[in-house]
Amino acid sequence: MKIRDILEQKEQSVLSIGPRESIRSAVGIMNTKHVGALMVLGPQDEVLGILSERDIMRNIDEKVLDRSVEELMTSKEHLVVGHPTDSIDYAMNIFVTKKVRHLPIIDEQTGKLDGIISIGDVVRSQLSDVEFENRMMMNYIMGSYGT
Repeated sequence: MKIRDILEQKEQSVLSIGPRESIRSAVGIMNTKHVGALMVLGPQDEVLGILSERDIMRNIDEKVLDRSVEELMTSKEHLVVGHPTDSIDYAMNIFVTKKVRHLPIIDEQTGKLDGIISIGDVVRSQLSDVEFENRMMMNYIMGSYGT
């Protein structure tokens, strides 16, 4: 299974925010949309970085909500990305070794943001595969192929 398979199952829009927006705005979007990270995009939709819950929590103080996204985001230079053709195993390896929960996916041809996947997306896809394989094996053992 490839990362593109997960992207095809997800909602197509990537939630994003501008670098000059406040953390208060970012937290509002994250809470409303029930997500743990936002892509930080420039005026031409170029990837500038990612802002995650962890970025905010690492900088928590009484003024954090009034700070700008660009102050707390993980910048492009430090961003770990995947490609649609990468395997799910590769993505899982990134999540574990880099200790991140979100992986921006960049199209290798265009260099544009294709989407974002979370560790939860990968776990769900693997559970789905295991459930399918289990069902097929049970059908084979029981002799009931069509159900």
